[in-house]
Amino acid sequence: MNFYLIEARRRKGLTQKALAESVGMDFRHISLTERGRYVPTITERGLIADILETDYETLWDSKKYFEI
Repeated sequence: MNFYLIEARRRKGLTQKALAESVGMDFRHISLTERGRYVPTITERGLIADILETDYETLWDSKKYFEI
Protein backbone atom coordinates (compact mmCIF):
# COMPACT_ATOMS: atom_id res chain seq x y z
CA MET A 1 0.00 0.00 0.00
CA ASN A 2 1.20 3.48 -0.77
CA PHE A 3 0.00 5.21 2.37
CA TYR A 4 1.90 8.38 1.44
CA LEU A 5 -0.10 8.71 -1.77
CA ILE A 6 -3.39 8.05 0.00
CA GLU A 7 -2.61 10.59 2.72
CA ALA A 8 -1.41 13.26 0.27
CA ARG A 9 -4.50 12.81 -1.91
CA ARG A 10 -6.84 13.06 1.07
CA ARG A 11 -5.01 16.13 2.41
CA LYS A 12 -5.68 17.88 -0.90
CA GLY A 13 -9.35 16.85 -0.66
CA LEU A 14 -9.22 14.91 -3.91
CA THR A 15 -11.05 11.74 -4.80
CA GLN A 16 -9.29 9.05 -6.77
CA LYS A 17 -11.38 10.08 -9.77
CA ALA A 18 -10.48 13.77 -9.45
CA LEU A 19 -6.77 12.99 -9.16
CA ALA A 20 -6.93 10.60 -12.09
CA GLU A 21 -8.67 13.20 -14.27
CA SER A 22 -6.02 15.80 -13.35
CA VAL A 23 -3.27 13.41 -14.43
CA GLY A 24 -5.10 12.00 -17.45
CA MET A 25 -5.31 8.49 -16.02
CA ASP A 26 -8.20 6.13 -15.45
CA PHE A 27 -9.34 6.32 -11.81
CA ARG A 28 -8.82 2.57 -11.51
CA HIS A 29 -5.10 3.14 -12.03
CA ILE A 30 -5.04 5.49 -9.03
CA SER A 31 -6.80 2.84 -6.95
CA LEU A 32 -4.37 0.16 -8.11
CA THR A 33 -1.42 2.49 -7.48
CA GLU A 34 -2.56 3.17 -3.93
CA ARG A 35 -2.81 -0.58 -3.36
CA GLY A 36 0.65 -1.19 -4.82
CA ARG A 37 -0.66 -3.15 -7.81
CA TYR A 38 0.20 -0.63 -10.53
CA VAL A 39 3.26 1.52 -11.04
CA PRO A 40 2.56 4.71 -12.98
CA THR A 41 4.99 5.93 -15.61
CA ILE A 42 7.67 8.37 -14.55
CA THR A 43 5.69 11.16 -16.20
CA GLU A 44 2.50 10.19 -14.37
CA ARG A 45 4.39 9.97 -11.06
CA GLY A 46 5.77 13.47 -11.60
CA LEU A 47 2.33 14.87 -12.41
CA ILE A 48 0.80 13.20 -9.36
CA ALA A 49 3.53 14.61 -7.09
CA ASP A 50 3.05 18.09 -8.59
CA ILE A 51 -0.74 18.01 -8.24
CA LEU A 52 -0.50 16.79 -4.66
CA GLU A 53 2.23 19.37 -3.94
CA THR A 54 4.44 16.78 -2.36
CA ASP A 55 8.02 15.68 -2.71
CA TYR A 56 8.52 13.14 -5.53
CA GLU A 57 11.07 11.08 -3.60
CA THR A 58 8.90 10.82 -0.50
CA LEU A 59 5.83 9.85 -2.50
CA TRP A 60 7.56 7.22 -4.60
CA ASP A 61 10.33 5.91 -2.29
CA SER A 62 10.39 2.22 -3.22
CA LYS A 63 11.18 1.10 0.34
CA LYS A 64 8.09 2.84 1.67
CA TYR A 65 5.93 2.43 -1.43
CA PHE A 66 5.36 -1.26 -0.87
CA GLU A 67 4.59 -1.20 2.86
CA ILE A 68 1.82 -3.55 3.87
